Amino acid sequence: MPKLTKAVSADLATQQAVASAQLQAARQDQVGGKSTIKIDEMLDMKLPTDWDVSQPLGNVIMAEFADENKFGEVLRDGIWLKQEITNRMWRVAKILKCGPECAPYLKPGLMIMFPSDRGLPIINFYGQKLIFLNEERIFAIVESRQPKKEIDEPGKNRK
Repeated sequence: MPKLTKAVSADLATQQAVASAQLQAARQDQVGGKSTIKIDEMLDMKLPTDWDVSQPLGNVIMAEFADENKFGEVLRDGIWLKQEITNRMWRVAKILKCGPECAPYLKPGLMIMFPSDRGLPIINFYGQKLIFLNEERIFAIVESRQPKKEIDEPGKNRK
């Protein structure tokens, strides 16, 4: 019987150590002093197409990329660049929906800028390329200096 008691107490100690490590990791996942939803860990997960997101929760923003054409190229300084050239660049997206804990000035329709290595991109959700971001990942609200026609018609400036 003593061997069983040692095994049970070792198992309990292991469970407590795992729970403590998980709690410590959750505390360290903070942006701007607030805990964040760990959306970066879900990069390889597909959003189910048989459900619609009625509202993100917490401080999560659902946005649609606005600086990319149908070929996956990003418009920078009037030139269409392949994203494979760099793994980090500033991205622009249009806010579609905001969680209830987002700042009141973040509203659908606003254009936002954020680093490309942040957030959870959803490659094709009913023909849209979406991204989920925590509010703290956004660096700026932006407005385009380019005429809308140039963004929509990438023909002449393509590289």
